[in-house]
Amino acid sequence: MTTLTLALALLVPPAHADDPEFLLDAYGARVDLPSGWEGTPGSWTNESFDASAANGALLFFAWGSDFQSPMRKDELKAWGDRLVDKALARKMTKAEVVSSEIRKVGKREVAVFELAVEASAGKGVMFGTAEAVDGHVFHMMVMTGKRKRSAGAKAIDAFIEQLDIQAPPAELGWGGEVSAGGHSAKLPADWRPVLETEVDDFKRHIKDLGVADTKECWTAIRPHGPGDPDVMLACSAPLYLGVVDEYSFAGVDEQVRTTLFGAGASQIAPAAPRDVGDRVGLRYLADLGTRKMALGVVPSENGVMRIWTVTHGEGAGEALDGVLTTSSLAGPHPVELGETVSYYLTYRPFSPMVLGPAALLLLILGGGAAGAAMAMRKKPAFDLDDDEL
Repeated sequence: MTTLTLALALLVPPAHADDPEFLLDAYGARVDLPSGWEGTPGSWTNESFDASAANGALLFFAWGSDFQSPMRKDELKAWGDRLVDKALARKMTKAEVVSSEIRKVGKREVAVFELAVEASAGKGVMFGTAEAVDGHVFHMMVMTGKRKRSAGAKAIDAFIEQLDIQAPPAELGWGGEVSAGGHSAKLPADWRPVLETEVDDFKRHIKDLGVADTKECWTAIRPHGPGDPDVMLACSAPLYLGVVDEYSFAGVDEQVRTTLFGAGASQIAPAAPRDVGDRVGLRYLADLGTRKMALGVVPSENGVMRIWTVTHGEGAGEALDGVLTTSSLAGPHPVELGETVSYYLTYRPFSPMVLGPAALLLLILGGGAAGAAMAMRKKPAFDLDDDEL
C-alpha cells in the first residue's frame, strides 16, 4: 500500500455492511456496490454514502447538488471545479482536473472527470461524476493512490453502470408558460419553471424577498451549472392602486415604493412604466449585495401582481421585461368611483371630465344667482313709493 492510499484509508476506515444496495432517496439514486466493496457503517443517510474496497486503498463517496441541470460541454469546467472543492475538503492539498467527458449510458448522460490529487503523504487520482436526476444533480467519486489508477478507473465505470436511477431527470419547460393569481406569462428561453422537487431548495434563494409561502405564486429559475441559479417569482398582493396611467404614474410610484420598500424607499430609484396588456405596470431596479433585482408591479383583479427577478449578474431588468411583455391578466383592474374622482381632481383637474361638469354646475349656479339678482332688482306691483300713495 502506498503512503497516499494509507492516508486515504485513514480518512474512512473500511467496514462491513449487510445490505449492498444503498438508496439515497433525496436524489432517487440507489448505489449497488460492485463486488469487493463494503459500505462504511454510519455513513448511509438520505443524502450521502461512503464505501471502500481493497482494505481501504479504494474509497467511494456519493452525494448530490441542488437543482436539476443537464450536463453540457460548456459547463464541464464548472462541474470539475466543484469536484476539485470536494477533493480539497477530503484533506487533499492539491487537486486539478486532467480530463472530462460526457458519457452516454443508456438514456443517461454522465459527466465523468479524472483529477490528479495530492496529500501530504503523496500523489493520487480521483474519478468523479455528475448527472441529472429529478430536481438535483447526483455525484459519485472514487479516490485512490496513483499506482492504483487502473483499479480506480474500473471502479468508477462499475459504479456508473450499476447505479440505479429511480427518479430520472424531469422534463424541463425551458421558456414555458407560468401562471398564478390570474396572471400568466411566457418565460424567456433560458428560464424554466421550478420543479416540485426543487421547491425547498428554491426557497433558500428568496429569503431576502420576504415571501415565506410560494403556494399561490409561480416560480422559475435560470440554472448556472453548479452555481446558484437566478430566480424569478410572481405573487399577488392586496395593494390597490386606483387609476394608473401616464398622468398618475409618479404619484402611484411614490405610493408603491413607500408601501413595498418602507424605510428603504428613498434608496430605490423611481419606477419605469411598462405596458402590460391593457394596463400600465411599474418596474423597479435595485441591488441586493452581489445580486441584481428587478421588481414588476402590475395592477390586477385582486390588487397587484409582484414579479421579482434576481440575477447574479446583469440582465435582471431584461428578463423581467420579457415576462411583462408576454403577460396577461384574467380579470380587469377594478377602480372604484371614489378613486376615479380622486384621480381626476388630483392628476387631471383641467380635463374635460372635470371642467365639463364644473362648467355645467357653474352654469346652473350662475343662472340661479342671476335670476335671484334680477328678481331682487324688479319691484313688485304692490311695492309703491311713498309719493305714489
